[in-house]
Amino acid sequence: MRLKSDPQRALSFRESELEITREYYKRYDRIHEILQELPELTSLVHHDFEKHYGKCKKGRGSKCPSEQVLRIFVVMQREAWTLRETVVRIDDSAALREFVGIGGCGRMIDFTTLDKLFKAVEPETWEAINAGLAGWAVDSGAIAGS
Repeated sequence: MRLKSDPQRALSFRESELEITREYYKRYDRIHEILQELPELTSLVHHDFEKHYGKCKKGRGSKCPSEQVLRIFVVMQREAWTLRETVVRIDDSAALREFVGIGGCGRMIDFTTLDKLFKAVEPETWEAINAGLAGWAVDSGAIAGS
């Protein structure tokens, strides 16, 4: 598993005449910005992957950077989809492929590999991710500390 982060990467969604689609893109664009501001969240997930699978092994799963996997998990949570549904929906959506970072030509992770990676993220890591997001939200004024 590689840790990949490109702080300069900007999303490029297609133009849409529908306001609801533009709002959908804006939400994912904002999530993208937050994840770029908090690279430590990707590092937390990456640490768990290395803990369970060691340094970058050969094989299909190791070709997918930790940042992409975290973004897949974000989509799954955001959309309230099952893991299997998340794989299909991202694979079939140009916008979600863009958000995740696999683009039009990249290969989506198969369900079995993603399931193993999801199980590798420890409960304490999810708690740390939630705490990091909550801290960011308070610091940025998005929510009140109380």
